[in-house]
Amino acid sequence: RFILECLKEFFSTYDDKLLRWNGAELVSRTAARIVNRSDYGDQQLHIKIEPTSKFFPISSDDIT
Repeated sequence: RFILECLKEFFSTYDDKLLRWNGAELVSRTAARIVNRSDYGDQQLHIKIEPTSKFFPISSDDIT
């Protein structure tokens, strides 16, 4: 169910100029939204959110 929610979020908010928005931040955003929804009840997501630096170890500012 979580993956489906991530896919819906990806397709509805994709922006090719915002890499983090489409990747690491998408997962965090979706997880936060699901946790706050009343229809999700007491279910636990059992996911671990890694820091953005794990996905993007080199900043786009460092690329010339």
